[in-house]
Amino acid sequence: MSKKTITRSCGHTETVNISGPYKGRERQAEYEATKQCKACWQAEQEAKRAAANTAAADAAQAAGRPELQGTEKQVAWATTIREAKCGELQALAANVIAQQGDGIRSQVTSAAVARIEAETSAAWWIEHRNETPIALIKAAITADEMARLQTA
Repeated sequence: MSKKTITRSCGHTETVNISGPYKGRERQAEYEATKQCKACWQAEQEAKRAAANTAAADAAQAAGRPELQGTEKQVAWATTIREAKCGELQALAANVIAQQGDGIRSQVTSAAVARIEAETSAAWWIEHRNETPIALIKAAITADEMARLQTA
């Protein structure tokens, strides 16, 4: 392993560890020179996150969704998660309505989606970010609605 000082694509200089066979080190050094330095990469990622959070906040406001409660970081992240999940939930609900018409399943699904979309805890959205839309809807269906579905 050797250390080499490289000028990154952003113009900053960094010292990097180059490992592997001696004959491939020059190629690896050239590859490392095409990348951004760590600080520039982190700044770019933060800018992308901020842009996504701003777009999600604008979409949430346009859709009339309630404000989320939590820390500033939680709210920013959860707003992005909520907008993505609400899009998935609405697509699923539209699919159920298209297949089932205006029956009990459609009504229960729409009610469950409305309850999920009304959730204002940023922590809740973060904790459930990996849940599928179907799992979220199943969890949101009340006991009374479940009984109506089973008798239908």
